[in-house]
Amino acid sequence: MWWMHTLLIQTAVLTLSFVAPVRYHLTIMWLPEDAGGYALAAVLVLSVMLRTRAPWIAFAAMAVSAQVFAFDVRPPFSLFGLLLAYIIAGYAAFSTVSLRTAVIIAASIDAVFIATFWFARGENPLHIFPLINTTTLAIGLLAGQMSSARRRLIDTANRRAVEAEQTREALAATKVAEHRLATARDLHDAIGHQVALINLHARAASHTMTEAPDQARRSLDIIERSAGQMLGQIAELLRDLRGDEAPTSNERRRISEVFVLTNALRAGGLHVEMLVDAGLPTLPPDVDDAAYRILEEGLVNAYKYGAWGEAATARLEWKDQELVIGVSNFIDETRRTPPSTGLGITGMRERAEALGGVVLVSAGGSSFELEARLPVGAA
Repeated sequence: MWWMHTLLIQTAVLTLSFVAPVRYHLTIMWLPEDAGGYALAAVLVLSVMLRTRAPWIAFAAMAVSAQVFAFDVRPPFSLFGLLLAYIIAGYAAFSTVSLRTAVIIAASIDAVFIATFWFARGENPLHIFPLINTTTLAIGLLAGQMSSARRRLIDTANRRAVEAEQTREALAATKVAEHRLATARDLHDAIGHQVALINLHARAASHTMTEAPDQARRSLDIIERSAGQMLGQIAELLRDLRGDEAPTSNERRRISEVFVLTNALRAGGLHVEMLVDAGLPTLPPDVDDAAYRILEEGLVNAYKYGAWGEAATARLEWKDQELVIGVSNFIDETRRTPPSTGLGITGMRERAEALGGVVLVSAGGSSFELEARLPVGAA
């Protein structure tokens, strides 16, 4: 597009300089005949050619041409082409600097022209030619600054569009990471508990198969039910990960179901002492679900790493607008247990921190203590 614009401007400048309408048709009024004429024509051509690649050189050439005219050196061709080239050169040059700088440069050039015109010709500074020079510089300055402002607006809009796109991508990546983290946490909590129950009742069934077949049968029923629940939860998580539109239950647990949890653990042989504060209020759904999951994970840890035959103590207390969850159990240093991944404690801390709470863990000597504090406010 540059060459097309240049050709159109060049045609207009040269036409206004050398061609004039005479009796309904265009007539060539002047052609260069000497070195000076060719130099003037070259200045006009180059001022248009260099307006984008070297705008200040083109503008300087036109400004010098104007100063020569101020000394009463009249070009043999029409001034309309010179004025058009002067405006275009000024537009290109003034679009590259700030408004303050452009005004200073234009005012300085205009002042020199007026002073030269006054002293060299002895004419009044309010003569038509100084006014034309001032107007030409003003038009070039205004057009250049408007172009510069438009370019800045476009650059700003493009930059903001890029930043907005980067922000959207970052938010999308964050949402994906949060979703993956929540899915991993739910998988660990739900499946880990069911596997622990299956393990616990499988061991109980193997020990009571002969002496107490009814109890063994109850343990096998719990194993079957837990396995079915585990398969259903895995299916829901897989549908969620695949993005299927099939509805998932996303069932929230409630802390009021804690006795179902402890009864299932007791039936499998884990001794659990459960202490629940009588003044416990109705909890918001998010706090209710997080409290159940934290208590569930704490009791699963007590089963996995606690001493055989020793009781695990769990408590739910209401203190200073906070729900306090505590689990403590004895540790058997000699017991062979699977290595801990730390994911259970990490998941509990993430659930608590998402609600503005905290999880504290301490292991000293032969005991393990877990305490979670979930703020509830005026609930």
